[in-house]
Amino acid sequence: MKTEKVLVVIFFLCFSQISFSQDLQETKGKEKQVYHTIDLEPFALGYTISQSITEKWQFGIGFQLGASFRYFINNPIYKSKKLKPSTKFIVEIMQFKIFYRYLVSSKSYVNIGGYWGFGLLDGNIDQKVHSSLGAIGDFFWGSKHFKIGGRLQIGNTHISSNVDNKINLFSILVTPIVLQINF
Repeated sequence: MKTEKVLVVIFFLCFSQISFSQDLQETKGKEKQVYHTIDLEPFALGYTISQSITEKWQFGIGFQLGASFRYFINNPIYKSKKLKPSTKFIVEIMQFKIFYRYLVSSKSYVNIGGYWGFGLLDGNIDQKVHSSLGAIGDFFWGSKHFKIGGRLQIGNTHISSNVDNKINLFSILVTPIVLQINF
């Protein structure tokens, strides 16, 4: 129940910050104010929308569906006696994020924000289901319309297979390669 309340608050914060203006083209000689991005991973597809706050800063929200592989950096599974030690990654089936984007240069930017994700441990449907909540950071570099980058997620991963077997782990997850199309 607590997670649902947090998501509702995040949802309203996002929509209070973003103007869904129908005018998405360049206006009055300035660059456009609303930006759209498609994230491509081998088995997942994501979409983000962001709006300029200042010349260098944007605020946005994003949603991703598919099988996104997130690899453990801190490997908390070895410390847990309830999970098998060979677990090295999780598969996020769905992710929702809010973020601030800082434009480092015309070819690169950094996203910093929060996320909530849902998926499977090791991608095995018989294995434990997880949900995670925490901070997210991205770095992307490339041309105006195509970029490549990586993603870092730090937070709490809640794993449960039944009512009696619940585990909360501090996790540091990385997605090494994400391709983006910006328009």
